[in-house]
Order: sequence, then structure tokens, then C-alpha cells
Amino acid sequence: MRTDKKQKLQQLRHWRIRKKVGGTAERPRMAVRFTGEHIYVQFIDDVAGRTLASTSTMAKATPDREKLAANVTGAKVIGKLAAEAAKAKG
Repeated sequence: MRTDKKQKLQQLRHWRIRKKVGGTAERPRMAVRFTGEHIYVQFIDDVAGRTLASTSTMAKATPDREKLAANVTGAKVIGKLAAEAAKAKG
């Protein structure tokens, strides 16, 4: 598949899911983005249009961020950090 076709299909999936899924302050939406090198996680309140908490493999608060990558080990560490950040924000 060509890259532009893959991107178009990804965008269609995103739109289809976003029609059904929304986040509130009590139950925020979790958005996860994987790239070739990094993982990004955000907790989003769609009602207010705000990001409540976020973390990534590039964040300064991430321990050993030079060693982490977009793999299973990195996902475990970022998942734990994201959960802690979300709990801290309420």
C-alpha cells in the first residue's frame, strides 16, 4: 500500500471512532499515539476541550528516557507513568 492510502485509511478509522467516543472530566478519553521511535499518551476532556494529563517517552519526567523506545518495554513504563499522572490530576 502506498503511504498516502495508509494515512487516509487511518484518518477514516479515527473519524469513525471519534464519532462514538468522547471524554468528560469524570471519565476522560485516552489517546495513544505510536510512532517509529516514541509513544505518546494523553487524557482528554472533550467537553472542555482540554488535555488533563499527558506523558511520552520523550518527557523529562520519564526515567531512562534515552533507553526507552516504541516497544513493549517502553509501553509498560509509559502506561504506568500515564496512570500515575491521570490519578494525580483526579
